[in-house]
Amino acid sequence: MRERPVALLNSGGQYKAVVRRFTEAIGRHMDRPIYATEPVPGAFNVHFFRHYLDRGKPRQHPDMYIAHGWNQKLTAKHRGAFRAYDLFHYSGVVGKVDRTYLESQGIEPERLITVGHPGMDTVLNGEVEPMPLGEKPRLVIAFSHQSFITIWNGMPNAFKRRLADEFDVIEILHPIYVDRTEHFGLARDWLQGASVCYTDISGTMFEAWALGVPVVFPTFAQVSKDMKFLRGMPLYRVYKECIGYHVLRSVDMMPATRLAAKEGMTERETAFIDDYFPKELRGRSGEVAAGAITKLAREEEKGKGR
Repeated sequence: MRERPVALLNSGGQYKAVVRRFTEAIGRHMDRPIYATEPVPGAFNVHFFRHYLDRGKPRQHPDMYIAHGWNQKLTAKHRGAFRAYDLFHYSGVVGKVDRTYLESQGIEPERLITVGHPGMDTVLNGEVEPMPLGEKPRLVIAFSHQSFITIWNGMPNAFKRRLADEFDVIEILHPIYVDRTEHFGLARDWLQGASVCYTDISGTMFEAWALGVPVVFPTFAQVSKDMKFLRGMPLYRVYKECIGYHVLRSVDMMPATRLAAKEGMTERETAFIDDYFPKELRGRSGEVAAGAITKLAREEEKGKGR
């Protein structure tokens, strides 16, 4: 049976390494995929950014969108950032949590394809060499790029010095880490073997939990515009239910960090990530996504798709 060729798109730039984890994890399970930087006419094009404009014009090949992150910042249908889910024919979802939210916003169930998180496959399968651990427990600090400077730079220097005395502190400038010795890696690479993670609304929280690392949230320092979550959003649950170690007073930040490093993930962190990112998809999301995409491309060729 004929099927449309599949193009996995990586436009390059700052997120090139992030998107490559997706395209490689999916492509290895496909027959002759096309790796491209721009949409390919006639192919079934899989995009990893939700931007719905190409050079100021409507996207010409809106076949499928799979978020290069975690869909954790899903917005309401009436907001501009939501338009991708209307304009792309199909959208990948990690699991039932974001599927349920998108369906509540009117997206047809048949347009939502469960793919897990292909970008995590290599690290979950041990294919990425762990970054060498130091003598101290590792603390990975990976705030979202919108809020990183506001939160981290606002921390007192005395606090940062105490952290450095007790922990091997790794600061991730979203989305990648490169230090003066030219160590390179995504946040998920440095989370391997880490004892604790700091983050805010970044998808790093899901990466940490999927790797068994507890997360400390400096909730007291987060700006109000980043905390307006709609009911049903993944982030709404995380903050409303205080899943993880949420710090509401600055004086409690150090004790919470020590406690998280000592005790590990809470039961609620484990329950949440198991609900959000199903265990059966961890490490095999690329295979599942490839199967779904191949099926869609075949159906499109037969004229049964949208």
